[in-house]
Amino acid sequence: MNARRPFMDSGFRIEIDRTVCDAYGTCAELLPELITLDEWGYPIIAAGNIPEPLLNHARQAVESCPIVALRLAKVPTPQAETRPDRQTGVPPWPPRPPQQTPRKSMPRKR
Repeated sequence: MNARRPFMDSGFRIEIDRTVCDAYGTCAELLPELITLDEWGYPIIAAGNIPEPLLNHARQAVESCPIVALRLAKVPTPQAETRPDRQTGVPPWPPRPPQQTPRKSMPRKR
């Protein structure tokens, strides 16, 4: 029984300051799973958070940036939403009064 485990989310993502980046490409060499280079050599970072197995490689890529254009950002974990209106079944807004449909007037016979 060989079940595939989903990637564990590290809770971090890589952010780049594009105004500072000088396209050295060191980050893409150290983390090719998440960073590719565009035609001018600037990094394109994959969307989403860093998988747990790649977190050390991501730290190394961020630390080796000669211009300090990359950083690791902690992504807040979504909290379970507890809304009293969902628990009690009461809508969060006052209900609208029912709208009356206008009658269609029949053309008068002359």
